[in-house]
Amino acid sequence: MKLPLLTIISAAMLLILGSMAPNASKKLRFDGMYMTELKIEDGDSTRSYLRFFSPDVVCSVHSGPYPEEIRNWFVPDSMVKAYKATYKIVKKQLTFNIGLPGKDVEYSGSINGNNLLLHWKSNINGKEGDRKYKFYRFKKK
Repeated sequence: MKLPLLTIISAAMLLILGSMAPNASKKLRFDGMYMTELKIEDGDSTRSYLRFFSPDVVCSVHSGPYPEEIRNWFVPDSMVKAYKATYKIVKKQLTFNIGLPGKDVEYSGSINGNNLLLHWKSNINGKEGDRKYKFYRFKKK
């Protein structure tokens, strides 16, 4: 059975476009950081920041200042003010643990465009929850 050339080309284009679309929104960004606002029990708030470095390093800071004020805190070789860990992406699932062994926080979730949708679980106090981190692109210096 012979298929018309147009049918074959159309099917090939759908396969190519279908395989490209999910990957385009499933990539981590390295030109800024991801941030979310955390509510503290007394009604105050702080921010949680995640910055990713290629090929597999993630750094985390909890702080009140805005992203541009703390961008220099994220230096993988000399982490003074931030925690550093290794991240993995397996089958579109992002995972990493931040903190000391046994006293860390486990993160797992997905990359959704410029957002990270992460579930977290503390091995310190047993609490867990979900957070949406939004991407903030650094301004050019």
